[in-house]
Amino acid sequence: MNGTKEDRIGVGVLNPGELFGEQIHYQIPRFQRRYIWNKEKHWQPLWTDVKGVSDQCYSGSKPNPHFLGAVVLQHVFKGIGQTQTRLVVDGQQRLTTLQLLIDATHKSYTDRGYQPENPLSELVRNEQKPTGNNTDHVFKVWPTVIDQPSFRQVLSDETIEDLDAPIALAHEYFRNEIDKWLDAEPDNLSARVEALLRALRSLLHMVVIDLTPTDNPHVIFESLNARGERLLESDLIKNMVMYEADREGLVEGTTNPDWLWDFNSRWWATEIGRGRIKQGRIDIYLNQWLIMRTAKFISNDDVFFEFRRYKDEIKLPIQKIAIDIKDIGEIYRSLETEKSHGGFEFPTYLRQFLYRRRVMQLGVITPVLLWLYSTEIPSDQLEKGIRALESHAIRRMILRNRTAGLNRTYVELIRILESSDPMIAGDVIVGFLSRKDSNVASWPTNAEIEEAFLNQNSYRGLTRGRLRIVLEGLEQGLRSEKAEEQEPRRDLTIEHVMPQEWRENYPLPPGVASEDRDHTIHTLGNLTLVNRPLNSAMSNAPWIGKREELSKHSTLFLNKELVDDYDDVTWGEAQIEVRARRLSQVAIKVWPYADQL
Repeated sequence: MNGTKEDRIGVGVLNPGELFGEQIHYQIPRFQRRYIWNKEKHWQPLWTDVKGVSDQCYSGSKPNPHFLGAVVLQHVFKGIGQTQTRLVVDGQQRLTTLQLLIDATHKSYTDRGYQPENPLSELVRNEQKPTGNNTDHVFKVWPTVIDQPSFRQVLSDETIEDLDAPIALAHEYFRNEIDKWLDAEPDNLSARVEALLRALRSLLHMVVIDLTPTDNPHVIFESLNARGERLLESDLIKNMVMYEADREGLVEGTTNPDWLWDFNSRWWATEIGRGRIKQGRIDIYLNQWLIMRTAKFISNDDVFFEFRRYKDEIKLPIQKIAIDIKDIGEIYRSLETEKSHGGFEFPTYLRQFLYRRRVMQLGVITPVLLWLYSTEIPSDQLEKGIRALESHAIRRMILRNRTAGLNRTYVELIRILESSDPMIAGDVIVGFLSRKDSNVASWPTNAEIEEAFLNQNSYRGLTRGRLRIVLEGLEQGLRSEKAEEQEPRRDLTIEHVMPQEWRENYPLPPGVASEDRDHTIHTLGNLTLVNRPLNSAMSNAPWIGKREELSKHSTLFLNKELVDDYDDVTWGEAQIEVRARRLSQVAIKVWPYADQL
């Protein structure tokens, strides 16, 4: 790997003894992703291979070396007497895992009192005193910022703060497997240790490419994206931000300014979504931040390409762009968690909307919210805009309008807002949504809402969560300012006033077909909310029995009206229609049309 000149490119096949044997420090750059290897895909197959080679060594047969893959390194200029350093351009997951495996082996045989002539600790730590203040140079490999605490704690036998960190889990896995392998024949401990040492030092091979100090690691890193674990769009953006920050002289040494990259927590790394379609929160956020900033629809796979175009077109220093990503990120996290980050405030109307947005799975509206809450807008206009967005979305949901294409509607809205006076942002939103007349984005009228309440099979046409937020909104609309609580509980169940099994206690009146009733009982005029014990108690009881139970136990205004306004002996189609018309008027007030906002 070493040449006669500092800047010579070296390409060779090395084993861990050669790679880690000298006084050297492999530094994983800031732009690299955190450690993500796991048991099923990586640790277990690696240990199976290492164990196989070790078994061959132990049995005395000729071992077959195992190829681990490629590593790309780059020289870093250091002063005389300083530890020679390489940037790990590619292969950081592999190098980190090797260090954890080697250290776990060292601790396993040490715990059993075995002291080899050449301990593995010399492949994990630099024995010479680190130069200057670079205490991290004691480690042969030094991971990216988020993994440094766990890595130091594991290798230094300190208390591990995050037991679920992948680095801690990997080390624990290797310790357990190595312990089992060594203890398989305790009387031959020394022979088994030496076989494992030989496998780890000499029989794991890697192709190592050593680049000159003047090569651009950002470009190389990006070009290697097709190999191994596919890099995420956020990895590539982080890579560019870190590289540009270094190039502009904004980062000194290994210090990370607060503005540089503030998305290393597990919350940001957590993958969310449905089924197999999942993304890390950081990737979702960067997509939505970029949509908000460019007012363009951007697919998940084009985020880095569009980010690079945005950076080139806007011609701002990378620091300003990074600060914007960080600041908007605090708003995004507040909106997603419904908890304040960075002093974000939650008026009641916003908290309600965020809850309903979550139930509706209306993530495509997030870029609009990011724009609104990162812009100076009068509070009354902000509230008007949010109420318009909610009314538009809820009304469309009640009518079961399709949502395909709404993402482009919201992108168009951002463009309109960008070209308008933010002092009238709420009015702009109302005007924009009210002008939409296509099925993709039209704002349902009051007449359409009443028709849906009267005739739509909402129980089977809406998910339970979506139907619940409609009924919760109706309950809230029925409550006066004098009510002790303004918001209903969110753990109530949906109850059919006339039960689905209606035939025993609800005889059909003349002229009503059973199939018509089977449809009517699922309309909103026949639905209410109750708690679970009350739901079970009423079950398929006749109306007189249900009415008595509701009168005794329910405190909801939805049910108070049922008890007070429908005191007939029977509950049937006529009563359901009257109640549906009444509730539709409540819905129209809770989610008003444009001319009532």
